[in-house]
Formats: sequence, structure tokens, C-alpha cells
Amino acid sequence: MTRAGLLLSLLFLCTACSRAPVYSERYYALDGALPEATPVMADAPDVRVEPFEAHGLYTERQMLYRRPEGGGALERYGYVFWTEQPARMLSDGLQSSLRYVLGQDRVHTRSSRVRARFVIRPRLRRLVMHLHPDGARAEFAVDFVVTDEARQPRFVVEFSQARPLPEPTAAAFAQVSGDLAAQATRELIERLSAAFSAAP
Repeated sequence: MTRAGLLLSLLFLCTACSRAPVYSERYYALDGALPEATPVMADAPDVRVEPFEAHGLYTERQMLYRRPEGGGALERYGYVFWTEQPARMLSDGLQSSLRYVLGQDRVHTRSSRVRARFVIRPRLRRLVMHLHPDGARAEFAVDFVVTDEARQPRFVVEFSQARPLPEPTAAAFAQVSGDLAAQATRELIERLSAAFSAAP
């Protein structure tokens, strides 16, 4: 190859490299807190909220998706992350919502020494974006196991729902997932209200 040909080859290679896509990491928050317009509950008993339990890929910060051609298996986005572990953000949102509805001094964490009448043990079961030719959707599932202070079961709230996304993007998935988390918290609060009324 002549020197001129070599220079042209190098120039073409450099031009091709300069056009290669550059991916930047993106981060999204999962806000499942209820709006402040939620009715406040009067004379609520003390409640202790355990940290959200999560297992496997749900302990990681990378967003997860699944698609038909992948056989439904969970896959990680390479450059898309939650700002924190989903379980931690869900715990923060749940505690914030309960404190607003029940009262700041009625909601306690594991480190508290207060003897709470009700103990909430939440578990994240699913948080994934389902990519499908007919439209993407957010899939969200959590359980709330509620016991008394002696660990005797009172009730269980099982929430599992899929909701269509307005567009197949990480931002839309984060928004809709937060809305689903808030809906799950509303169902928990409704059951808590009924249990408070029935408690001696």
C-alpha cells in the first residue's frame, strides 16, 4: 500500500470511530410516596415498618427488562440505573407516606425501641419493564405482611399489576412504577384502617 493509500485508510478509520455512539449512564428515582392530598388518619396506633425485602437481581441498581425474544428472562440495561437500590427507595416512600397519613410520631423503624401494635414487613417481588411489539408496560408486585408485636399474623396485602407505558423509555417506566408503588401503599393503608378499627 502506498503512503497516500495508508493515509486515506487511517483517515477513514478515524472518521468511522468519531461517529461511534457514545453512551452515558442515566439514573432514575423511584418515587412511590403518596401525594399530600391523601386523607390523614386520626388516633392511629404505633406502627413499625421493616426494610423492604428483595432478592436476586432486584437487589441491584440496574433497571431490568424482559422481552418475548428473550424467553421472558430478566435482562439488565447496560447504562440505565436507579439512583439507589429499588428496595431502599420503596422503603423511603412507604415510610414517608405512612408518616403523613398516620402521623410522624406513629411510624417507627427497626432501630426504634417503641413497642408497635402493628409491624409491616414489605417484600418486592417484581419491578420490570416488559418490552413487547404491542406496547411496553411496567410490571410491579409487592407483598405487605402485617403482624402484631408478638409476630402473630394479622393480614397480608398482595399487590401485583401491569400498566401500559405511554412510551417505551426508562423515564416512563420509572414514573409509572412510582404510581404503582403509591397505589400499593394506598391498598395497605385501607387494610390498616380496617384493622385499626377492629383492634381492641
